[in-house]
This record gives sequence, structure tokens and C-alpha cells, in this order.
Amino acid sequence: MIYLSGLVVCLLALSASTEAHVGHSTGTWMYDLICETDFYQIRQHKPATWVTTSSLSIEEALYRLMGYFNGSNIYGTTFDIAPPLIVTVPNNSSQEKSVYWSFLLPPLLFPPTPTDDLVFLTDTAAMTMFVLHSLPNNTDVNITTFQSVLDSVNYYREIHYAAFYNPFTSSWKDELWFHIPQNPLDTSGEWSSEEIPLLCP
Repeated sequence: MIYLSGLVVCLLALSASTEAHVGHSTGTWMYDLICETDFYQIRQHKPATWVTTSSLSIEEALYRLMGYFNGSNIYGTTFDIAPPLIVTVPNNSSQEKSVYWSFLLPPLLFPPTPTDDLVFLTDTAAMTMFVLHSLPNNTDVNITTFQSVLDSVNYYREIHYAAFYNPFTSSWKDELWFHIPQNPLDTSGEWSSEEIPLLCP
């Protein structure tokens, strides 16, 4: 079981740290909204390309990633940073060193290769995500309900994701993401109007 209360606290603390580092951004990871409640959503995200690095230090990770956006790539191209900042966190403490930090890249046919050997490009296919909004009004009752629904589906338990949006603005937010099969209730992968209320009552 993932102890969501503790993760929410950690996410809020990490968000305070990122405020001093992440600037204005111009895009986001596109998705279709499957269903939602007041405190969580199920989303079908589109394929995307990311610039990624691995580090246990947020300062080190952001320094590398922002270097890429500021021209540390084979073409010297500069980009606006697009939200969210994604932190991929293993659920196994023995894999603690495998924490990955990623920023979304704009839709380019051939994104330039990083010149820093510790920075690399990653592609993600379409992904279905359970998303918990990590806001102060997310009570223990809300988190327990989310945990119960999450445990009812066959989500991928090896990792979870923390996402940070626009920390320099009044509209800042952060989220916890859990990757689930395209449709955890149907092996055909399709959603039906009868199934959605079971996941977003």
C-alpha cells in the first residue's frame, strides 16, 4: 500500500523547494479527462517527449534540465520550459537512487540531443493516470477514499509520479499520479458509461 498522507506532505515540501527554481512556462501535457471527483481525476494522457535526468538532489536535477532548455544541446536551441515538472519515484526504498526528473518538451519532429551525458530524452506512450490533487483541503478522509479506489484497480505499483505546475504563479498546484491500465475494468481497454461511476463515484 502507498501511504498517501505522507506522500502529500512530502510533495508540498518539495513544491516549496521548486518555487525558487522553476520559471514561467508555456505548455502542458495534453490529456482527455475520463472522470473526476472533487479531489481526484482519471486522465488519458497523450504521447509526449521529455528531457530527463536522474539525481537525488533537486538543485542538481534542475540545473541540468534548465541547461538543456538554455541551449545545452547539439543545436544550441533554447526552449521555454513547459509544465509539469515530473518526478518519477520508485515505491521500493532499495531503488532510492533511481529518482528521475523530467520536463515536457514542445512537439518537435526531431528534438535536439542533450550535450550533457547525464541528460537524455525519453518518450512516453499514451498513459492513463489516477491523479490526486495535493492541496491543503485534501483531508485524510479524501486520501483514504482515493487509496481505496486505487487499490481496487490493477495500478502499476513499482513507481508513482509527483507533478508540479507553475510554482511561480498564484495558480500553482502539485499532484500525485499513479499509472493504471488504459481501462483497469475491461481487458479490451475501452471505457463504458457503466464502469466510469465505479471509479469516480
